[in-house]
Amino acid sequence: MTALLALALLLQSPDIAEGKAKNGVTYCVRVPRSYTPKAGAPAILWLHGSNMNARDYVETFVSMKWFPDWILVGVDGETGSKEKGHNYTFDSAKFIVEAYDEAVAKLKITKAFVGGHSQGGYVTFSVVMDYPEKFAGAIPVAGGLWTQCEPDGFKPEVSEKQKRTAFAIVHGRADDVVDFELAQSAHFSFVDAGFPMVRLWDPKEGDHRFALLPVKEAIEWCDAVTQTDAKKLAATADRLAKEKDWRGASWAATRGKSSAAAKQVEAAAGPAAKALAPKMSKPGDGWVKEFWSFRDQFGLTDAARPLMEAYAKLREAHQKPAEGLFWSARGDFQKGDSAAGYKKYEEIVAKYFGSKWYFYAKRSLEARK
Repeated sequence: MTALLALALLLQSPDIAEGKAKNGVTYCVRVPRSYTPKAGAPAILWLHGSNMNARDYVETFVSMKWFPDWILVGVDGETGSKEKGHNYTFDSAKFIVEAYDEAVAKLKITKAFVGGHSQGGYVTFSVVMDYPEKFAGAIPVAGGLWTQCEPDGFKPEVSEKQKRTAFAIVHGRADDVVDFELAQSAHFSFVDAGFPMVRLWDPKEGDHRFALLPVKEAIEWCDAVTQTDAKKLAATADRLAKEKDWRGASWAATRGKSSAAAKQVEAAAGPAAKALAPKMSKPGDGWVKEFWSFRDQFGLTDAARPLMEAYAKLREAHQKPAEGLFWSARGDFQKGDSAAGYKKYEEIVAKYFGSKWYFYAKRSLEARK
């Protein structure tokens, strides 16, 4: 438990009510004093870390004065107890959503977000992927993406719904509890799958301590890029362009019809695309990492379209053979034949650098060195 969480427990807010859902899961709710039934308020559902309780985190939001006019909801894992702390499971999403729906049944929610820390970060991905469109944004903090939540594992019609969610992934590079590479992998997976609203917050000195990470900023970003008012989106686009969050600015400019921000993004994308194009025409994988960085920032722009189309053709040719090699290599590693596994990874890197599996094979080979 961090010092800030301990302080929150000492200064428990009387405005936080606790309840128990029909499915047996416990939850807590903070309704702001500014709330009115007519106007309603935004809500954020927060999921706790392992052996913790949801209230601990809601108390932290209160003590840090984060989103004082929002409804705060915390849902405990279905295992454990209040005295010893709760834990989630691979099946928690259903329990969480049911409990959340009961907790806010009599409240007017204008827009809802879900986030979580550590174990709760893993489960955040599970909730939004299994229940697309229920939450406008997801803020997984210091967690990872389970295989069953990988975006390319869902049917196209489900994926299209999932892509309407904003993903603000937060993970400190100095985290010594949950490997930072998990955040990199999750970020790559969502950008690679064509999700438009994706951003990674990765403070260099950030560790596992929840309240010291840019959680508030990530939630604010989710709220900004999921606005439906064109004027607010245009203002968001202008601000993000100034901050050089080109992907966020591009998305907001298109939806908010901000020609000024769109021109600014295209002006930055054009030279980058021009410099990258000849590199992509050369044999080998020397350009791939640069392309990933370009795609992350400028993949939604007009300037990127020829490069994205060229990469898509390469992906079509490389994906299937690389996938076969990758899973065969995983089998080799499980049998203890690491030499055979790494040899197949080397083949993926040499021959199939347009595939998704290149990302994992290349990283494993670099880590080996």
